[in-house]
Amino acid sequence: MRKLIGVEFFKLCKRWMPYVLLLALLAITLLPIVLDYTDYQNRYQSAIDKYPELEDVIKEVEVGHGGNSGITVYIDQSDPQNSFNVTPDEEWEKEHLVRQLSNAKESLVLPWAMDGIFSSIPGLGMFLAAFLTASVIGAEYGWGTLRQTLAKGTSRSNYLTAKLLAISIAIIGGVLVVVLVGFIATLITSMLVHGGMEWSGFAGHFFAPLGRTLLILAVYMAMAAFFAVLLRSSAAGLAVVVVWLIAETIIIGFMGNSTGWLAEVPNYLIGTNTNELLSLNSFNPPDDIKPWWQSCGILLAYITVFITAACYFFRRQDLTA
Repeated sequence: MRKLIGVEFFKLCKRWMPYVLLLALLAITLLPIVLDYTDYQNRYQSAIDKYPELEDVIKEVEVGHGGNSGITVYIDQSDPQNSFNVTPDEEWEKEHLVRQLSNAKESLVLPWAMDGIFSSIPGLGMFLAAFLTASVIGAEYGWGTLRQTLAKGTSRSNYLTAKLLAISIAIIGGVLVVVLVGFIATLITSMLVHGGMEWSGFAGHFFAPLGRTLLILAVYMAMAAFFAVLLRSSAAGLAVVVVWLIAETIIIGFMGNSTGWLAEVPNYLIGTNTNELLSLNSFNPPDDIKPWWQSCGILLAYITVFITAACYFFRRQDLTA
């Protein structure tokens, strides 16, 4: 099995598609960091140009999750250095500028900047994971290489398992590369805008969001694998995944306004539980979000059903035609 997995992973690495998808995921993750840093610098320069005395206050303000705003800002008006002797309107404007810049800092300073990275990856990543999976599995039908491989004595269960594991390794590796690059980028921005990062609480901003992100990608990978096997086509498999996503959005919209048991149906759909986990990856998760383990359990159930169904239909398919 290990040799078969190695062969499938080698075949996957020889294709150009995984690298294009990785570059797309890197771009969608790094672009918000660049834009946020540019916006922060413009706001910061504009603020100190108007009020030079704010420079030290902005640099020293604490960054972290505090209350609903996610930021704790404190300007000690009893301190002569921070007593500006200005009108109430000007004082309000200064306080407002400091708060704005403090909020902007949160997306650029570690460990809180990791929330932004893990919010960016799943949005495009789930489509890329589905696209890669459907393409790799479905292409074997079109090329005719599937029959040749099985004719050499490879069992169907081992073949499909090796293929799925090779794809999983590629997806996990791609996510880790993007996370590492994002971490380096936000480490640089942390030094530039805050002079350093806070290690306290770093694990909570890294391991839990990473697990949620990989789980979300695994659901769409399993879905794409099932439909690619069922329809024997990469294009058809991916098309059904897209239709599924659109249909779920419509169902959630309609049933969200219903009452009784119909209103409970969206709670068991992939889209709803994916959004719940994505909310946990955001800077300020909503207070009414349901426990994470419920969404994880439902998504794991979907993964089990999709993979089991894919294996079942793959074993029963007539591949001689």
